[in-house]
Amino acid sequence: MVSSTITVQQQDAYGNGVDVTGSDLDLTVTSSNGITGSFYETNGTTALASPKITVGSSSKSFKYRDTHVSSPTLTTQGAGLTDGSQVEAVTPGPVSAADSTVTAFPATVINDGLQASTITVTLMDAFGNVVAGKAASLTPDSGTSSTVTVVAGTTDASGRATFHVSDLLAETVTYTADDTTDPITLIATRAVSFQASAVNPANSSVARSASSAPADGTTTVTITVTLKDGSNAAISSAAVSLNQNGSSTIAPASASTNGSGVATFTVKAATAQAVSYAVIVGGVAVLQTSLTFGP
Repeated sequence: MVSSTITVQQQDAYGNGVDVTGSDLDLTVTSSNGITGSFYETNGTTALASPKITVGSSSKSFKYRDTHVSSPTLTTQGAGLTDGSQVEAVTPGPVSAADSTVTAFPATVINDGLQASTITVTLMDAFGNVVAGKAASLTPDSGTSSTVTVVAGTTDASGRATFHVSDLLAETVTYTADDTTDPITLIATRAVSFQASAVNPANSSVARSASSAPADGTTTVTITVTLKDGSNAAISSAAVSLNQNGSSTIAPASASTNGSGVATFTVKAATAQAVSYAVIVGGVAVLQTSLTFGP
C-alpha cells in the first residue's frame, strides 16, 4: 500500500517556506515499521535512496509504502531542523482470491442434518493482511443436498466469516466461497464428507466438567462422551477420539467405550485460545463441544 504524497519543508519561525542555500540539505526519513516500511520518490516506484532538500527549494516530497496494516510513525530529521513526525494509516489492500483461505472443522460429519461442520472463510490481501467488513457467501456443489447456515456473513476484525453446513444424505460436498462485496470468488475450496454412523447423536451426549480453564498447561477439563444407538442402547467397545481445531493437549489419544457407552478424556492448554472438539467414531464426527482456555 502506497501513501499519498508526503512533503517535508524547511520553514522560518512563522511557518513560511525557506529555500535551502549553499548546499543541499540531507534528510533522514525513518518509520517505526522499519522491517516492512520503505520510502519512495513521488512516482511511488523509485526507492528514495538519499533524500535531500536541494539548493533553491524549501521542500522535499516523497511517498511511503508498507505491507503491514498498522499506524507507523514516520520521522524526518535534518541538520538544523526540528524533527518532524506524523502517523501514517496503513490499511489492507484489495481482497486476494489466491491468498484468502477456507477451512472446515470437522471435515467429516454424521449425515443427520443436525450435526454441522463449521466452515470459516478468511479474506486476506496479497500481503497476508486480513480484510474486515466484507460480505461473504458459501455455495455447495450443484446437485447436492447440503444446507448452508450463515453464522456471520460479514468478515470480522480477523477477516473471518463463518458458516455451518449439514446434510441428510451420505455424500461429499465441495464448497466455494465468495467475497460478494467486490465480488471475488476465492481460489481455495473446502470439501466436507457426510457419512452414516451407528451412533445416534440425539440419544448420545458429550459433557464438560467446565466451560473454561486457565491456560497454565496444568489445569485439566474432563470431557465425557456417552454413545447410544437409535434404540437408546449403549454402544460399548467403540473406539473414540477427539479432534480439535486448537493446540490443547488431549489424553488419551483414543479410548474405548465401556459397558455404559462411556469414554472419558482430559484436555489442557498452555496458551489462551478457544477450542472446538469433535467426537470421532469410525472416522465420523458424531458430537461436538468447545471450551475456552484463558490467561
